[in-house]
Amino acid sequence: MFLLVILQTQAQIQENFSDGDFLNNPTWTGTTGNFIVNSEFQLQSNAEDAGTSYLSTPSEAFDNAEWEIYVRITYNPSSSNYALFYLASAQPDLSLMPDGYYVQIGNTADEVSLYAQKDGKKEKIIDGRDKILDTSDNRLHVRVTRDGTGNWQLYSRLENESDYVLEGTAYDNQVRLSKHAGILVRNTKTTGKYYYFDDIRVTGEPAKDTEGPKWSDLSMVGSYRLQLVFTEPVISDNAFFSLIYLNENRPIEITAVSQSDTKETVWLDVAEELSHSGLYELTVHNITDLAGNPQEDSGTKLIGQPEEIETGDLVFNEIMFNPADNGAEYVELANVSDKFLDLQNLVITTRKSDGSFNTGNVFPENSFVLPGSEIALCGEPVTVANCHSCPADANIMGTTWRQTLNNDGTTLYLLADTLVLDSATYSSKWHHVLIKNEKGVALEKINPALPALDASSWHSASSETNYGTPGYRNSQYRSLEQAEETKRIWLEPEAFTPDGDGFEDVCFIRYAMPGNGFTANVSIYTPTGLLLQTIKQNQLLSTDGFFVWDGLTKNGTNANVGIYVLVFDAVNAETGEIIREKLPVVVGAK
Repeated sequence: MFLLVILQTQAQIQENFSDGDFLNNPTWTGTTGNFIVNSEFQLQSNAEDAGTSYLSTPSEAFDNAEWEIYVRITYNPSSSNYALFYLASAQPDLSLMPDGYYVQIGNTADEVSLYAQKDGKKEKIIDGRDKILDTSDNRLHVRVTRDGTGNWQLYSRLENESDYVLEGTAYDNQVRLSKHAGILVRNTKTTGKYYYFDDIRVTGEPAKDTEGPKWSDLSMVGSYRLQLVFTEPVISDNAFFSLIYLNENRPIEITAVSQSDTKETVWLDVAEELSHSGLYELTVHNITDLAGNPQEDSGTKLIGQPEEIETGDLVFNEIMFNPADNGAEYVELANVSDKFLDLQNLVITTRKSDGSFNTGNVFPENSFVLPGSEIALCGEPVTVANCHSCPADANIMGTTWRQTLNNDGTTLYLLADTLVLDSATYSSKWHHVLIKNEKGVALEKINPALPALDASSWHSASSETNYGTPGYRNSQYRSLEQAEETKRIWLEPEAFTPDGDGFEDVCFIRYAMPGNGFTANVSIYTPTGLLLQTIKQNQLLSTDGFFVWDGLTKNGTNANVGIYVLVFDAVNAETGEIIREKLPVVVGAK
């Protein structure tokens, strides 16, 4: 019983300024030089210049609470002249837009309204009567109540009204506790002494702590320590911490766990030096606040120091420009460098008719991508992941999708400020001939290293991945590694099934020349010697490389199931050396 009385007492404020002092009993802090207690024993604003002035005092009243105040404004209030009665604030400085609730007395509508304020954003939750403060001398009493579940009631009583008038009711729990109450004045230079306050009364119980702590920050402290910051004191005695070095996909041993005196900061010491150019993933489990509430937000964060992005580090790798009804557009990039990169503020866009760039779609903070990995950008990451049944580790970033993709085709640009890092032209005609409905089918690079402007570098995504692989390896991916040196011409695979299912849909025609200067003609023939398809004519070759046959004939139809003949003729005009090979290639079916 004694402890309950103490808690009730801590949550109460009774202030009529009859002692002529607002610095003690209770103690008000803030811009104290801008307030006085006048001869009528009322708190009065006393600001010489335009600005914001406030006073606050500790108050935990929140559940089953009631707040009352008398306010006088000897001016017709506006958007530049008004007063706020803070019922609940998470911090003493009311000028910083703290999380909490307040009554605004006066604005352009000359009303009394109740606001919720969270993460620097305010929301009117009770809209009071307009024009009740449309005079040059406004005097009123304000009363607000809140029960223990979040039901609010706002009342006001003007001097000429005998009873309180209910301005409105609301249910709101955006903020769940209070640490301070107070008043704030916003005035112009001529109205700095026009605000009066009296008869402040606050009763109620402290809010029950039902919210868990949030993990707000992760940073490196030196080379062997990580620092975790939480939004409130936490208990880490039974917590589990796991640190993975993602560049090498291996765990890092954590040797010690310690905390600050306030219990809001946790330090982790590790057994090896942390690389500032690497990427680490820290997972935290079983962190609770002092009331035993578990951590509410994600238990995983990434940390690292990305390297500078240069032209050639990132390439377009997959494009979903005509999404299914249950999907969304996305564009995927591949990191073909050996660097850990952060794509924050890079832009994927197109050009206007005058050659300038459109606003485009911007990568958000922490758009990390490891060497040899992929990252997808879209406006609806959950929708995209669900549509294509993506694995949990798919690297999909969400952003405000300002520019939609042309379903017929266009050229995309990847920009760092005005520097073009990569470009890719795509076309709906590049889809496989057996794809009858292109809606919901992405175009994938067969290998990120292939030229983006070449149609043969792209292929329709596999049906087995629901026609898209955003944020992870493409379903049509093929390695470009060479075979043993004894081969000049070879096929991968020798038998393929160009049916659009994502498995062995194309045949790679690989070559390795004995030197430079060779040109080649590459064709596919039927067993009876009829030309089926010309792959290349008079093509100047590298020392090694490949061509792709997707199973199409020269008429644009899919080749029938059967055995065909690849004829590869290469000649070096300088040396006269000729390389001619015929290889069987099988078009199969399932």
